[in-house]
Amino acid sequence: MCGRFACGLAPDVVRRLSTYTNSQTQETVLPPFIDLMSSTQPFRSSWNISPTST
Repeated sequence: MCGRFACGLAPDVVRRLSTYTNSQTQETVLPPFIDLMSSTQPFRSSWNISPTST
């Protein structure tokens, strides 16, 4: 392997699993999902994809 990393979870699942409790207000915070690839390619779940041109 060459050290590639891919997350096979959908964006809404990643966001939901990243919730945390604010230590000052004790309320649960659902962080925003920041799509770093939105301008180049739409999200599509896939398994073991090879590198593509960027």
